[in-house]
Amino acid sequence: MAIASEDIRRRALTAIQAGEHPSTIARVLGVGERSVYRWVSQSKSGQTAPMPRGHRPLALNGDEMERLDALVKQRPDITLEELKAALFRDVHISTIHRALRRLGYRCKKTLRADEQDRADIKVARHKWRIMQKSIDPHRLVFLDESGAATNMTRLRGRAKGGRRCHDRAPGGHWNTTTMISSIRLDGATECMAIRGPTTGVVFREYVREVLSRTLRPGDIVVADNLSAHKDAEARELIEQTGAKYWPLPAYSPDLNPIEQMWSKVKAVLRRLKARTKETLYEALAQALNSITPEDALGWFRACGYLPSQ
Repeated sequence: MAIASEDIRRRALTAIQAGEHPSTIARVLGVGERSVYRWVSQSKSGQTAPMPRGHRPLALNGDEMERLDALVKQRPDITLEELKAALFRDVHISTIHRALRRLGYRCKKTLRADEQDRADIKVARHKWRIMQKSIDPHRLVFLDESGAATNMTRLRGRAKGGRRCHDRAPGGHWNTTTMISSIRLDGATECMAIRGPTTGVVFREYVREVLSRTLRPGDIVVADNLSAHKDAEARELIEQTGAKYWPLPAYSPDLNPIEQMWSKVKAVLRRLKARTKETLYEALAQALNSITPEDALGWFRACGYLPSQ
C-alpha cells in the first residue's frame, strides 16, 4: 500500500481544523477515513510526516542462504522439514519457504530415466541434439500413445481448513481407451482412439487409415521405441508417402513434444469428467480442438526443435 505524502496529511489536518468531517476529507483526498483519524491522533504528538516503514530482518543470514541454495541444487526434492534440519536452525518451515522463493525456487519436478546416464544412451541423445539444429521443424511429425478412462477427475480441489475435499468417480467399473496421435509444429493432430493396447496391427491401421493421408514427401515421422512402432508394414506405409521414419533415442520422452500435448489433453479430460465411452470420445475431440499453434510452438521449443526465445 502506498504511503500518503506529507502534503496530503497537512491538507487533511488543515481541513479538520476548519471543521470538515473526516469522511468528507477522505473522499476529497482519495484516502481512507481511518487514515484521517490516525493522522489526527499522530498530530496531537506533533507527528505529521509519514512514519518510516520498518522491514523485518531476514531470519536467515547470507551464509545460511548460500547453504540453502546448495542443498536444493544437490537434492531438488528435499522437503522443507529436511532443509530446516540441515540448517540446524530453530525457524518455522514458512521461513524456509520464503527463503526459497527469494532464491528463485518454485515447486516443480520432472522425472527422467536413470538409463539416460548410460554411455550408449548419452551418445545417441547427443547425436540427436546435434541433428535438431539442422532440421526444418515444419517437417517433423511426432507420434505417441496415451490412455484415457471414464473415471478421470481432477486430482486436487479446495476445501475449508480442517475439512476434506470430496469428489466422485467410478470406483469399480470404467471404460479405458488408448489414444494414438500425431502433432505438427502448427498444432495439427491426427488421432485415433481404440479399446485395448497398441499392437503392431493397431499401429499399422493407424498409419494406413489416419496418418498416411496427411503425410507429405519430405516429412519425418518420429516416435519412441515401442515395439508396435517397429512394425515393418507400418514403416513401409510411411515411406510410400515419401516420408521418413526416425526412432527417438531410447529413454528420451523429453525429446518428444507430444508428451506435453498429452498433459494438456488429460487436463481437459479431467475437467470434463466423461463417464461413458461416448462422452469420453466427445471430450477427447474437445481436448484436441483446444490445442493451438502457440501451444505446439512452445512444446517444440521446450524439446529443443526451435531456438529459445
